[in-house]
Amino acid sequence: MRALTSTEAVPIMIGGILYTPTVQHIVVALEPETGTVIWKYDLGKASAPLRGVTYWQGDKENPPEILAGTSDGALIALNAKTGKLVPGFGNEGRVDLRVGVTEKFPQAPYHMSSPGTVYRSLIITGAQGKEDDPDGPAMDVRAWDLQSGRLVWTFHTIPHPGELGYKTWPKDNWITAGSPSNWGAPTVDTERGLVFLPIGQPAAQYYGGARHGQNLYSSSIVALDANTGKYAGISS
Repeated sequence: MRALTSTEAVPIMIGGILYTPTVQHIVVALEPETGTVIWKYDLGKASAPLRGVTYWQGDKENPPEILAGTSDGALIALNAKTGKLVPGFGNEGRVDLRVGVTEKFPQAPYHMSSPGTVYRSLIITGAQGKEDDPDGPAMDVRAWDLQSGRLVWTFHTIPHPGELGYKTWPKDNWITAGSPSNWGAPTVDTERGLVFLPIGQPAAQYYGGARHGQNLYSSSIVALDANTGKYAGISS
């Protein structure tokens, strides 16, 4: 049974066609004047909010695409004209975002709630899990090659040993703590090549007993080099 009853999605209109996910997590392309469905693609289980889709204009070798996250933690690439999966992206049009992240927490929720952000040939994605759970998969921000679905870079929202800010967290929190996450959509400054990430709270609401320290990069806007994922600045 589908769990959601209202939508949080913001439609986008490209070339006179309206693209949006429905509350049932069906991505649709519509004629905006009449509402006529041009194509639709069912993303499957609708157990978490899906706040929109992403458009990529394509290149000489790839058609324009619509990209969307699924409730079970995948990133899907669809041909913007036909609604068919793009076979060259990931595994026949699908990248499993849970691989390398959720193995220690196989039952934990993990998905994209907001659409990814395109910068050049990359799509930059955040993640959302269960922020009120002290144990869970990492909610790192990652960038994927739009042509192949290959992982290009990762930014750790809880710094790993040797990284800036590691000592602002209790030891080994980076291994088990599921927060903070970038569940909102990143924003790109194309002129300066920067991506800005809204990073959420460091732990469960109303309780911070297990997270002594400043907890970089939580509750902040973090700027990264959009090409490499390298840290560029922070505003708390």
